Amino acid sequence: MCVADVLVRAWDLALDYTDVDWTSVGEAATDCDVTVTYMSESRPLFELAGVFQSGAELAGQVAGMLSSFGGALYFADGVYKMRADKARSSIWTLDDYDIIEIGEFAHEGESSEVPNAVKVRYYEQAEDNVETTTPVYEHAAYATEQHREVMISLPFTPRTHSAQIIAFRELIRARDGRALSLTTHDGGLYLEPYDVITIASAAASWLNGL
Repeated sequence: MCVADVLVRAWDLALDYTDVDWTSVGEAATDCDVTVTYMSESRPLFELAGVFQSGAELAGQVAGMLSSFGGALYFADGVYKMRADKARSSIWTLDDYDIIEIGEFAHEGESSEVPNAVKVRYYEQAEDNVETTTPVYEHAAYATEQHREVMISLPFTPRTHSAQIIAFRELIRARDGRALSLTTHDGGLYLEPYDVITIASAAASWLNGL
């Protein structure tokens, strides 16, 4: 809700209220409010807190706010929509009838260049918002590789458990750099960014599971 509030109230952006899809904003807020147990306490999965600086660049601050819940902001159907980071079910299964043409298949970088360790800089609210850095988290499956560590900055993340969750998800996501382009029939026009689809092809079975 904080991000959406910035979109309609920020001094150099000020979108109209109708420019925002408030249904998706509410769904993202609900996803963030899912409770997890941390240190024997139930807490929201993601929280957002911090100081929005009037003299700083707007896009960077909005990106920082989105990063506090692994969020995404995108434009579709004439409005701005929002999503929080969560596991999603497939909404469409493409079979050979749906796939008209298989385009390029690419992998972003060699495995030797992919990070296998991550730590996060955030601001723990329980400790008077002092800048805090998590321990270095490593993916056990890649522990034998050369150490390649990255730092993630989460300026609007106020809780340790949220920083840890984002760190682990980013570490796993770093291994998923495959990109595939497909041409489908007009059913593909109904897809939006971040929608999950399943490929079930008999003619090109190597696509299945991507």
